Amino acid sequence: MALFFPAVLWGQDSTHVITVRDITPRESIFSKLKGELSFVPHYSVEGGAGILFSYITKANITVVGDISTRGHALVGVAGNHRVAGGKWSIGYNGYFSAASVDFWGTGYENGENDLNRGVYDRRKGYVQVEALRHFSGNFHAGPSVSWDWVSWDTLEGSKSNAVGYGAVAVYDTRNEVVSPKSGIYLKARQRNYTDFCGKPFYISLAQFDAYGEVWSGGVLAIDLYGEFAYGDVPWTMLPAVGGTERMRGYYKGRYTDNNAVSAQIELRQHLWEAFGCAVWAGAANVWGKSSPFEMGNTLPNAGVGLRIKLGGGALLRLDYGFGKNGQNGFVFGLNEAF
Repeated sequence: MALFFPAVLWGQDSTHVITVRDITPRESIFSKLKGELSFVPHYSVEGGAGILFSYITKANITVVGDISTRGHALVGVAGNHRVAGGKWSIGYNGYFSAASVDFWGTGYENGENDLNRGVYDRRKGYVQVEALRHFSGNFHAGPSVSWDWVSWDTLEGSKSNAVGYGAVAVYDTRNEVVSPKSGIYLKARQRNYTDFCGKPFYISLAQFDAYGEVWSGGVLAIDLYGEFAYGDVPWTMLPAVGGTERMRGYYKGRYTDNNAVSAQIELRQHLWEAFGCAVWAGAANVWGKSSPFEMGNTLPNAGVGLRIKLGGGALLRLDYGFGKNGQNGFVFGLNEAF
């Protein structure tokens, strides 16, 4: 299968008296919609094998589609644009997905019991818009809004429709985004939600990542992450452990509750030419209103991976993660997990 990876080229504003805008015809909307198409294979515990289609336009708008062997289908759009002379950036993404998913119930105890596992059809719609003001240094902050719609078949309380509004702040000194070798990344977000019918609820997010070179070709990366939901939160929007970025090897959503925290440390080593490898160890915990935090409920995680640099600055990531009681899985996708 042939792979195509888009390359994004950034222009520079002219400083001459006669600017580029003065001598270049204005692009039509149709020319701005021209772009490059990519086909990226991937694999995860939840979705199985799949293909991600992406089309990146000259206007920095990305249209994506995704299908997988476990009945997952997704279509979405994302973009990020500088406005007000570069002082603000407007980022947005939205998607609609339909999937066949496994569910054990909420809380650590339910996730531990294999007999609780059921297979359900889930449909989900999501839209997020964030406007970040670029302050001095590497600090950015601004408003954040979202719309979440979820519907599960046959489960009680399985439909939710909520609008979120709040603020997000980011501090970023990473030398690059795809595969950082130095710097830190801090993110904090607070959203208040309403479904216009019941009581409001709230979700807080905190993330800290740090990177540093430990020897020639070796990079140590650390990730701390937490989501905390409180108020009258629908179970369809509770934080969950697992996925392709954190606690790799766990089925995302097997362990879900009002609070979810995780930590991971990963050593990435360049081997030869375009090849590298990685090893990691991590842990996570979930707890809620009826089940307080218990150290004994901590979920362990470890794994190994292969890295292959591709054209256009992309990175192919192949990971195999191990978890508690034989839980394990393969992850195949683009760029570093964090």
